[in-house]
Amino acid sequence: MDSSALCARLRKFRPSRLVAVGPTGEKRNIAVPTGRRRKWDFAIRALEHIDWVTLELLDEQGGLMDVVDNRAGAEEGELVEVTPDAKLAGQLELLLRAQDVALSRQERATAQLLDGYTKLVQTFAERLGSMERGYTAVLELAQRAAQAQADAQPDLGDELVRQFAPGLVGKVMGSKPK
Repeated sequence: MDSSALCARLRKFRPSRLVAVGPTGEKRNIAVPTGRRRKWDFAIRALEHIDWVTLELLDEQGGLMDVVDNRAGAEEGELVEVTPDAKLAGQLELLLRAQDVALSRQERATAQLLDGYTKLVQTFAERLGSMERGYTAVLELAQRAAQAQADAQPDLGDELVRQFAPGLVGKVMGSKPK
C-alpha cells in the first residue's frame, strides 16, 4: 500500500495504537507520536523499516477500528481474516446477546399487535353482520307491513310494527330495548 493511502486511512480513523502483523503472524507495536503535527508521517516512516502484511488500527481501549492490508494486489475493502482477542470476543458476544433479546422482544410485541388487530377486525365483522341482519329484518318487517296495508288489513300491519320494531331497532343501533 502506498504511503499516501495509508496516511489517509490513519487520518480517517485516528488510532491510538498501531500493531503491525508480519508474514508469519508475529505482532509488533508501532509507536504513535502524540501532540505532533506530522505524527502519521512518523508512524509511516517506522512502518517502512519493517516487513508487515496487515496493520491493525486500535483505539485507546485496544478495540480494533480498522485493518490495513499490505499484500500485493490487495484491494480496498477486501475482507481480511482477523482473530479477535478475548476482550473483543466478549464484547461481540455481549452485542449478539443484546441483539437476540431485542429481536425476541420486538417479535413478541409485533405478535401481540397483530393479535389485537385480528380481534378488532373479527369484532368489527361480527358487528357488521349483526347490523346487516337487523337491517334485513327491518326491511322484511316493512315489506310485510306494506303488504298487510295493501291487503286492506290495517290492523295486522300496525300489530307487526308494535310487536317487532322496538327490538329490531335496538339491535340495529347496538343498544338494548327498554
